[in-house]
Amino acid sequence: MLNGSPSISAAVPRRGLGQDSRIPVQFRSPANTILIDGGGPEPAQAAEAVVRLTTEGFRVTCLLNNEVDPRQWDAFAQISGASYLSAHRQLRAWAIKHWRDYDLNLFEIYVDKGGTRRKIGQCAVAVGLHKRLFLDRLQLLKDDSIHWRQAMSALLQELGPGHYEYGWRWSLEPPREQDFARIKGVVVERIQPLFVHAVDFGQWPTWESYLKSVSLNCRRNARRAAADLPDLSLEVRQGRRGLLPCLALLRLRSAMCRRKFLPFNGWRSAISYLGMVIRCPESTITAVVSAGGRSLAALIEVEFGSNTYFLDGASRQENSGAAWYLQLAMLRRAYERDPASGKFVMGYVDYATHTEERGGGLLRSRRALRVTEYPTSLISLTYQFPATRPQDAILDCLSHSNDASNSRE
Repeated sequence: MLNGSPSISAAVPRRGLGQDSRIPVQFRSPANTILIDGGGPEPAQAAEAVVRLTTEGFRVTCLLNNEVDPRQWDAFAQISGASYLSAHRQLRAWAIKHWRDYDLNLFEIYVDKGGTRRKIGQCAVAVGLHKRLFLDRLQLLKDDSIHWRQAMSALLQELGPGHYEYGWRWSLEPPREQDFARIKGVVVERIQPLFVHAVDFGQWPTWESYLKSVSLNCRRNARRAAADLPDLSLEVRQGRRGLLPCLALLRLRSAMCRRKFLPFNGWRSAISYLGMVIRCPESTITAVVSAGGRSLAALIEVEFGSNTYFLDGASRQENSGAAWYLQLAMLRRAYERDPASGKFVMGYVDYATHTEERGGGLLRSRRALRVTEYPTSLISLTYQFPATRPQDAILDCLSHSNDASNSRE
C-alpha cells in the first residue's frame, strides 16, 4: 500500500515470515554448494545428473510497483495462454476491490543457465492473513511448461507456509492437483473439477467449414432474422463507446431473468459491466442487435490475446432469431482475430452441481456451437517448508529430470 491507497503490493507483508520477499529463497546457499530444488543445499560432489539439473536454478523476484511495465506484463500473459484476469488493469482493479483483506503481489520467475538469466514465467498472488490466492494461474512460456512443478515449488518457498487456493473458473489450464501433490511440503485438501467450454477455431480450416458444423437450427434462426427483419442492424462498440449498449443489455437481462425465474441484481450487474468498460476499454466489446426501434439481443465480451471471453448476454423472448444472428456475428469476429489458435470462451460447468432443469438449455446452446470441454480445477492446499534431507533432495531432482525427459518424448 502506498499513501494509504490500494495498489499492487511490492512485497509479501502479510505472510508473517519477516524476510525480504525480493531475495529469492532458492539462492540463499553457500558458494561451495549446489542448490537442490526444494530448498536445501547439497555438497558440490553430488551426483553428476543432479549437478547438471540444479546448476540451472530458478529465481523468483517480487516486483516493485515502479518495476512493472503493464504492456510487457500483458504481452507475456497473452503468449503464455493466461486469461483476461491476468491483465495488469484487471489485477489492479482486483487489488482495489479487495484492499482490506489482501495485498496483491506480482512475481517473475527466471532460470539461470550458463551465466545468463531468462524469464520463463510470472504470476499474481493475493496474500491475506489466512490464505493466499493465485489469481488465474502460474503463467509459463509454452516451451517451459515442463518446469511448472519446479517453478511452483520456488514460488511456494518464496511465499512461505500457509493455506493457498489455485485455479479460476475461466482458466483453460489443465488440472494441477497431481503436480501440487508431488511438491514436497504440499498437502492438497480440496479439489473442485470444472469444465470450461470454448470454441477452438483451430479445429476448422475456414470460417465456412466451422459454420457448416454449427447446428442447423442455429443457422436457420440467424438467416430468419436477416430475412424477416429488413431494418435489422448490428452495432459493435469497443471501450467507453460501449457504455450505452450496456444499458440495453441490463434491460434485456433483467427481463430475461424475470421470465425464467432467475435471480438478478441490477446494481451488481451494472457495476460489473461498467467496470469492465472503464478499466479495460481497449479489450471490452459490447454489441447490440436492433430492429423496429427496439433492442432484440445484446452481449458483452473481453478480448485478451488470441481468445475472446463471453461475459454476459440476453435477448427478448420473441427476437425472430436475432439472438443467434448476434452470436454467430461475434463468433466470426473472434475467428477473424486469430483463425489458427483463437478460442471463444463461453463459460464453465460444474457437473457435480449441474441440473438439467436450471442449466440444460445453456449447455445445449453451447454444444450447438461445437464447443470443446477443457478440464480444469479449483484447488485448496496447505504448504509447509519441507524437512529436506540430502538424499530426498537428490531423488526429487532426479524425479524432475525424468519429468522433463518424459515430456520431450
